[in-house]
Amino acid sequence: MHAMLDICEKFAHDYDVKFNSLKSTVARIGERFGVECAPLTSDGFDLQYVQYFKNLGVHILSGKHFSSCVTNVQMKFYRTFNCIYY
Repeated sequence: MHAMLDICEKFAHDYDVKFNSLKSTVARIGERFGVECAPLTSDGFDLQYVQYFKNLGVHILSGKHFSSCVTNVQMKFYRTFNCIYY
């Protein structure tokens, strides 16, 4: 995994792209998602391990199997629908 982060950092340096290491997170999915592992670093900052992350409005959950949660999207839809309908 460290090699992948090194490749991303090299790309960022070569193409003058800046990753915000304070907003970057790690979510583990797979058989050993609950096992503690070494900290991952980017630009000298440790990346935070999280239980879920948001991508394109969908929450991707950390766990043994890939899963997502669209409850927040559903709530926003019904909230907007109720405002329009009212």
